[in-house]
Amino acid sequence: MVAKKRIAASVLTFCVVSTFIALLGGCASKNANLDMNTLEKEAQTTLGCGEDSNFYIVPSQGGINDAIVGGLSSVAGPSNLAKELAEYLSIGENKPFCIAVTGSSIDKTAKSILDALEINKGKQLTKLKFMYIGTSEKEVAIRKAVESLGAEFYFKSIE
Repeated sequence: MVAKKRIAASVLTFCVVSTFIALLGGCASKNANLDMNTLEKEAQTTLGCGEDSNFYIVPSQGGINDAIVGGLSSVAGPSNLAKELAEYLSIGENKPFCIAVTGSSIDKTAKSILDALEINKGKQLTKLKFMYIGTSEKEVAIRKAVESLGAEFYFKSIE
């Protein structure tokens, strides 16, 4: 009986802390207004892959929901979205692959990218051309992670 109470208390504590973090994160969430069609065309030109370029948009459900997802992925491991993105990036290990990644929630987008790159840690993605469309605040960490995998990195600021 004691073990069940401790588990329940731990779960309750986790939920309360997660909710608090989510509320704080939601209030401070940075979102960008983006013209996706224009960004996609710029990415095709920059990456030099034309119509073969892939354009991945990290979806956002608003600041509070995005903060919850980010908080949970920090505890429970990468989100399904990060795992999906990791699969796409891993194509660059065996064949040329161009991808630009952006999203209206700057923090969620960066977290998803970094988690996807972490999943691919140890691989050599030498045939990957990766473009991050976001803020310079997140660019340094993403650049470092991309280049550590042997991929080419490109950046487009939306500031």
